[in-house]
Amino acid sequence: MLEMTGNGDYVEVIERALYNGTISGISLDGTSFYYDNPLESRGQHARVPWFTCACCPPNIARLIGNVGSYLAGASESDLYIHIPADMSGEVTLNGTKVRFEITGGYPWNGKYQIQVFPEKPTTFALRVRIPDWAIEVNAELPGLENPAEYEDGYAVYNRVWTKGEVLTIDLETEPTWVEADPRVRDDLGRTALTLGPVVYCAEEKDLGFAPQLLAIDSEAEIEKTTADGLPGIVALKVEGVRELEEELGELYRPLGSTSVESVSVSLIPYFAWNNRGANSMLVWLRRS
Repeated sequence: MLEMTGNGDYVEVIERALYNGTISGISLDGTSFYYDNPLESRGQHARVPWFTCACCPPNIARLIGNVGSYLAGASESDLYIHIPADMSGEVTLNGTKVRFEITGGYPWNGKYQIQVFPEKPTTFALRVRIPDWAIEVNAELPGLENPAEYEDGYAVYNRVWTKGEVLTIDLETEPTWVEADPRVRDDLGRTALTLGPVVYCAEEKDLGFAPQLLAIDSEAEIEKTTADGLPGIVALKVEGVRELEEELGELYRPLGSTSVESVSVSLIPYFAWNNRGANSMLVWLRRS
């Protein structure tokens, strides 16, 4: 549908799936797999090396091998940047070969550069997707006099391009709490944390207690940090309260009897969970 229409709405779905629901199915070392992607676990889930009917391992390998086709595309006259992960490629636009390179820190931050190398000065449209989650968008391009047009979810830079020109995009990526449609009854009163396209979760390995005991403060400041045992992955530190599991002698007691304590905890990207041993995990968190 994306190739047929050039509409960025389809990339919103593709991107969310790529950064969350697909790569969570494979361990970070690439040796074990899930068939399902639970949004909550009490420690009973674990990836396994193989399956009796092994459809998913070769499918995820095929997807990873073909991921470049999801990141960028081209028509006869337009170069599309769908997802600006670091990459390079070559296309033919209006009869001219054009090499391009994308560099930056995506998805951990939204600032990146697109550099083009046409064999000769060539007119073509560079279409850069502006995600729905982007808070603010800034662009820098030497010689750019007029703002880009916006069409079907893309900023369109239609001009004569010369070798080595660089377009810099800054999507102003910040951690954001989201809520589900109220028709998703299990998520009522809960929220999930995102950073750009990446969905986060609370894992017992980081909290030191089951995440089901946590209620977060969605108004508190969020800090970027790191997680033990997950090099190169951005964790997010949030504030909240933990309900203490005390023996009060009664199964049911008056509201407010349970003690709580303030906590600062780190959340990790959902795709990285259960890479440090089986433990409890939760995506949709209670609000304090």
